[in-house]
Amino acid sequence: LINGQFDISQASAKVQTGNYELELTLDAGAKTLSGSVTNTALNWNSALRGYLAGGASTNLDGQYLMAMPGFNVPKVGTAGDSTFSVAITGGVATLAGNLADTNTVSQNSPLCANGYSPVYIPLYTDTNGANANGLLIGWLNFNGVAENSESPDSTLIWISQANASSLYPKGFTNNVAPSISPFAT
Repeated sequence: LINGQFDISQASAKVQTGNYELELTLDAGAKTLSGSVTNTALNWNSALRGYLAGGASTNLDGQYLMAMPGFNVPKVGTAGDSTFSVAITGGVATLAGNLADTNTVSQNSPLCANGYSPVYIPLYTDTNGANANGLLIGWLNFNGVAENSESPDSTLIWISQANASSLYPKGFTNNVAPSISPFAT
């Protein structure tokens, strides 16, 4: 367990415990937190970022369609596109859709002031709703421009562990930039 807090004069922090090193930088003006976590013994590093929830502009309110492309090689993972609808109302993004492997997903999440909305949906759970063997995770960024409402910063990662799905027994990881367009009802 690592815990602590930033004070007004300290914009960055570095903590090491055992083989883990955590580095964080707080940008109060941009309302962002970024950094990385590293395992020095296993030689891996993962980037971290977070955005302060709330304060989203109401000009983002509306309905959006989103597509997440599949793989070019069907043996590797899903070849078809996954499709979603996203409704933004009052600072909350509601995502609902169908993954290309026929799973349905949905989530409500806050929209941050800079137009980011987090995505975190556990997949392939057992009958108790526990033991997820997959995940849809990432950030969607809406910029409010009708011609291209999604920024290049949007990214989704779809992970299916080995044997999580009978369709792809070897599992897969699909790291993609989704396409998002507004639509009028």
